[in-house]
Amino acid sequence: MKNTFIPDGEEKTIFKGRIIEVVQQDMSKGDKTVTFEWGQRAPGVRVVIIDSNGRILLTREHRYEQGTYDYRLPGGKVADTLDEWHRITDIPAAARQKAIEEARQEAGISINSLTEIEIVPDGTTFKWDLHYFETR
Repeated sequence: MKNTFIPDGEEKTIFKGRIIEVVQQDMSKGDKTVTFEWGQRAPGVRVVIIDSNGRILLTREHRYEQGTYDYRLPGGKVADTLDEWHRITDIPAAARQKAIEEARQEAGISINSLTEIEIVPDGTTFKWDLHYFETR
């Protein structure tokens, strides 16, 4: 017998906000059934921009919720609302388009070539995949 829980029934959305939803699903292991719960939101993108000298571009962004600036790779959410996210039929294509838009908006560059380098699943109790792209 496996040592992990397996889905036992359909996922149920128990809360839906504008950008975040909470989902529950019964999971079973042997004769034991428990209800798992997690939050989820639209996937995000990050763009690794490497210049001709091999340097990686970071953007400096004011974070109002923190009252200070931070440095990060250009990027953002693939969709701004849950409804918009649930209407997307091709997440990889939408992520690629969003990476191109974010590079233009946040870094002021137009991308000619873009390579997806990784998709990182973000957490177990909160699902938010990050699609990483590279351009030179």
